Amino acid sequence: MKRMRLRRLIPALLLSLALALPAAAELSWPDGLTAAQEKLKTYMEQVNETLVQQGASPFNRLFELYSGFASLAVTSADDAEIPENVELTVTMDESTLCVLTLRVSDTGTFVSLAGACIQAACP
Repeated sequence: MKRMRLRRLIPALLLSLALALPAAAELSWPDGLTAAQEKLKTYMEQVNETLVQQGASPFNRLFELYSGFASLAVTSADDAEIPENVELTVTMDESTLCVLTLRVSDTGTFVSLAGACIQAACP
């Protein structure tokens, strides 16, 4: 009897975990983005998709967003006040992304983060 319950419970747990993972990858973007900010949003969606597929933590916090600059991070809490171990800064002009800087203090996560950033730039 316990095995039957366990067999029913495991698929339900796996499904709930699978549904929760993409939600963790969502960044909150304001309305009225510029052309470059729209490109950044699309780029970050691709980066996060790759990170989630690898089982890594996605970028979950947009700290600053201006017409020429953005700062994003991977934080332990969605409402973190400052970037923690991973920060991505991007400079933009009116329609393109210009410079991307990835700062990572945990070298063990650098490869997956940098790889996801490179893969999203050259899909």
